[in-house]
Amino acid sequence: MQVGVTEEDMTRVFRLGKRPDSDNPGIASRPIMVHFASYGIKNLVMESLYKLKDVDKKFKGINMHMI
Repeated sequence: MQVGVTEEDMTRVFRLGKRPDSDNPGIASRPIMVHFASYGIKNLVMESLYKLKDVDKKFKGINMHMI
């Protein structure tokens, strides 16, 4: 999205949910939780979500939820 966020701005990044096992390969993806260093950086990312409107088909399922 090119909003000027660096790796240092993300304090913690991890996947949610269980890993799919070999018996159930139908689960395509798991959500990712990102903790930002400040609310200002989070707001910068949230304000740039409109840029995802015209992206490739493979990124259409990206959603952002505020907690």
